[in-house]
Amino acid sequence: MEEIKKFKTIVKEEKMMDFFDPKHKEHNLSLLYYATQKCAMDGLIAAAHFFTPEIVSCKGYIFIKEFLNCDSDEEIIKTVEDLEKQYNYDRKMIEMSVNSWSVGAFFLGHSEDIYDNEEVIYQFAECMAYFWKKRIDEVLPGNKVVVEIGEEIMGEYGISITFYQKD
Repeated sequence: MEEIKKFKTIVKEEKMMDFFDPKHKEHNLSLLYYATQKCAMDGLIAAAHFFTPEIVSCKGYIFIKEFLNCDSDEEIIKTVEDLEKQYNYDRKMIEMSVNSWSVGAFFLGHSEDIYDNEEVIYQFAECMAYFWKKRIDEVLPGNKVVVEIGEEIMGEYGISITFYQKD
């Protein structure tokens, strides 16, 4: 008889189902089907982009491109030079200053109770950390990147996420 191997998802499925829409729970939908019922295809494609963002490497620093708020390569270089002066060339601080975000802030304006639940926010942060680490490792192999989840990292509100290179 052939051996069967099963590999669990990174999502704590049993725990998360408690927080989801009751009408979907009564139909006993898996999280896979829940995602396709709650999100249109364009939303799932946008989620894939969110979890595998565009990464920028400049002067040895690593950033999520969108967080840099730069429209051109020249702006990126200028921003990095300004950050080097501001943080005295401390790579960790430079990268954290750009890559630190409040997880809940991604959902400002949403009024559902789920966005007030720290367990759900932390589970989402763990998903972000997993995929961002994989993404950086894929496009920039060999870097020693730390993806960190914590409270109020770099002054962000509540559960926050950041990444930086370990020297």
